[in-house]
Amino acid sequence: MQDLEENYPKIVAGLERKSLDNVALLYSRVVRRGVIRMSSLEAAEAEKLFEGIYRDVNIALANQLASFCEKAGLDYWEIMNAANSQPYCDLHRPGSGVGGACIPVYPVFISNMADDMGINLSIVKVAREENESQPREVAESAIKFSSASKGDKIAILGLAFRGDVSDDRLSPTYSIASYLKEEGFNVWVHDPICKPSKTTNDFTFTPNLKESTGLGRLVASSLKSLTIGARSSVEKRTVFAFKGLFLTIHPHFVFNVLLTSDPCTCNTSNLRFSLLTKHPEVHNSHGTNLR
Repeated sequence: MQDLEENYPKIVAGLERKSLDNVALLYSRVVRRGVIRMSSLEAAEAEKLFEGIYRDVNIALANQLASFCEKAGLDYWEIMNAANSQPYCDLHRPGSGVGGACIPVYPVFISNMADDMGINLSIVKVAREENESQPREVAESAIKFSSASKGDKIAILGLAFRGDVSDDRLSPTYSIASYLKEEGFNVWVHDPICKPSKTTNDFTFTPNLKESTGLGRLVASSLKSLTIGARSSVEKRTVFAFKGLFLTIHPHFVFNVLLTSDPCTCNTSNLRFSLLTKHPEVHNSHGTNLR
């Protein structure tokens, strides 16, 4: 509701002038940023689809550049923030995949229509393929870096496709859990506000944080991040803070994909950090207090 009322103008169109005037009048009494009138229903629909395609393409670009930075020993977050200080640049944040009922779907609408017209939207298609493969790449990398073994319990914190919502449609968590299940891991998923909207055998869901993480060897968080930690034989306490949610576990390994909340405070000399995309305030370390 805040986006509708406060943050953005409303895009409207109508079948004819009278319907356009009526819908514009209606929204002008609600939307404080004003109303943008489009010339046709088709133009208004295309505008909505192009929004989603723009984000999908730029998220794919961010994922590829972040992977390059990881291999090249560079900090993507530092580079992104510097580049975005320029008015002509808007590098996006990388992540574990793209979910929701809009962004993953809109490119398909336009691509199929373009194919029927004999137009190859190659950039749109490649971006969709990149983002579809990201959950599997994240899971593979986490397993590789943490040396996890089949049968280990993995807790994924966060089912919704993004933070602060109860919507799990096309959430990357489902793809990550499915791959981990195929690899023989015991997968649990926790989310405090979002419950599974479909039945699956890929993971056990629980709204109880302690139940999902207390016995686990690995912990993966996708509330605003995707972090995987492996339990150590040495009982050292580590406290993670995600979105004000404090979790005590005993890992020796943390794998971070996207951290947009406060960095975690880690109090153990056994902790190794590997980051697919480095947060500017968190660095590879064998030491303590990674803030």
